[in-house]
Amino acid sequence: MLSFSGWNIFGTLGQMFKDQGVNLILNFFFGPVVNAARGIANQVNGGLQSFVTNITVPVRPQVIQSYSQGNLDRSLTLTYTISKLSCYFLLLMALPIMLEIDFVLKIWLGSNIPEYTSIFVIIIILNSFISNLNAAVSGLVHASGKMKTYQLCGGTISLLSVVIVYIAILLWQVPSIALIVLLALDVIRQVVALIVIKFIVNEFSLRKYFKISTKNSSKIILDKTYLSNNIEIITNNSDIDFKYSNDDNVKIVVYAEKEDELNVSEETDKIVVNLKDDTKKFFGFNNIGNKIDVYIPKTYDKDIKINSNLGDIEAVALEKSNINIDIDCGDIDIASAKSTIIKSDLGDISIGKVSEYINIESDCGDIEIDNASLIKNSTIKSDLGDVEIDRIYGVYVKAKTDVGKVKIKDNDKYSETTLSITSDVGEVSIN
Repeated sequence: MLSFSGWNIFGTLGQMFKDQGVNLILNFFFGPVVNAARGIANQVNGGLQSFVTNITVPVRPQVIQSYSQGNLDRSLTLTYTISKLSCYFLLLMALPIMLEIDFVLKIWLGSNIPEYTSIFVIIIILNSFISNLNAAVSGLVHASGKMKTYQLCGGTISLLSVVIVYIAILLWQVPSIALIVLLALDVIRQVVALIVIKFIVNEFSLRKYFKISTKNSSKIILDKTYLSNNIEIITNNSDIDFKYSNDDNVKIVVYAEKEDELNVSEETDKIVVNLKDDTKKFFGFNNIGNKIDVYIPKTYDKDIKINSNLGDIEAVALEKSNINIDIDCGDIDIASAKSTIIKSDLGDISIGKVSEYINIESDCGDIEIDNASLIKNSTIKSDLGDVEIDRIYGVYVKAKTDVGKVKIKDNDKYSETTLSITSDVGEVSIN
């Protein structure tokens, strides 16, 4: 209890030191008029924030209660949802004010408006968007009770912000630079908070945290059977699901709203499915995604290549297939494959079994492999996320992580096959 409250106090004191320290610096360099402008900007932001708080605060006890009862899925879902809702509602209220801030201030204060008030309001409201994202994560950290690292990082950034603001004002001699620096530091603080929460709650998914809400179309624009062949899929907004067929052919079913966005060609050595969705998305409202179901025979032994911007990829056991995936955002779940080459920007990667070769590059997301029986040298590179392999046979594992722990059990140092694992932030566990 003392540890919990102590680190919480440290974070709060850091925030107070930042607010009051920046006020003193602004007053010292530019006088009370600039501080008055910041005070007015804080009043505007406070009014907007109070509206958002009335919506988000009731959810916080639910996050903590669900976590304490062991219902982690509900706790995480609430965290993902409230982070988006708070930004949606703040945007709804703040966007008109930001666009017409001079008009709003003139109605409110008349002609006696302190200099820099308009730009201060805009920057502070932008800062509130970041703060609202952090509030959702903060609730989950409080639920876990593991406050030390989270508050230590956040409090330290708050303390350092006063020094950085002072140096920035000395260099640029412009009042607005102080708030720009605070905005940049809050972005850094939010990134650090997401890294910390991944260590505290391993099930936390960055992909779900950032994901724009969508529902898949129910309109079938293609339902066609092809002779078994290599498959290439190019799409920018589709979930892709590989399932077993009842015969030796390949069947492709595409769900989308517009037929002219789909182009399927049957070439000599492959079937190419090109589904481009040019519909503009707006913060998850009324978004409809696409879905591609591919039915393949159980004896399928061809190659699969996927290039996707957004969407999850799932596949049944493909023990005789080579799979090549390049994806910007989406989770990957493959039951098994002969070999896998995967490049992922954001999303978790789960593979049941790989029998020959793996080459995985992941910018952000956990990598989990149940069974790896490799016969060729392989690599896994992760910038942010844990790497876990449950069973690996006859392979020498060479692993390194900059931030995190490496645990390797029964490493075969005499094997001719090497699996190289490098991670910037995350734990590496090989059983």
